[in-house]
Amino acid sequence: MATFQNGENLTALRDKFIWIYAIAAAGALAQYAVSFAMVLSGCVILWACDRMLDRQRAAARGTPFESHATWLRRTQRIGGTYLLPPAVLVMFWLIFEATPAATLMRDIIRNQITSPVGIENLLAEYLARYGATVNRITYICISPPIFWWVWRCWTGFARARKSEPIGSPTAFI
Repeated sequence: MATFQNGENLTALRDKFIWIYAIAAAGALAQYAVSFAMVLSGCVILWACDRMLDRQRAAARGTPFESHATWLRRTQRIGGTYLLPPAVLVMFWLIFEATPAATLMRDIIRNQITSPVGIENLLAEYLARYGATVNRITYICISPPIFWWVWRCWTGFARARKSEPIGSPTAFI
């Protein structure tokens, strides 16, 4: 087995990057979940993946996996900064346009409903009527960034398994 700087072997480093790719893809897919707890779990998983990447970055210097560290970092940054936030904003805008969400907000404010039970009842009524539309809009808006993210993880995973570097680690696609 080939060793490098700190004595760690390339096979062990390859295995670590394969796991980081798998965890990053799982975190992105968790964003698809219907429950808020799963979406929050996906965010925590992606944060943990970022921390694992920080720890492996120095070990990857001078190896074929240095490009994987850059590729993963760019995936996290582009996806989390430039793709997902606009998708969420568009999603909210479409929900407000396609459903009477603004009316719901006005009713809560106008009637000064401060009771959690009162708000819960209004939301339950709203979701009973418009839940399918809200879900459809959410999936349509969130799908492209999630698929992009998983595709990047799959591409890196496939290259890492073969111990190949990423050809252009700073590329968008």
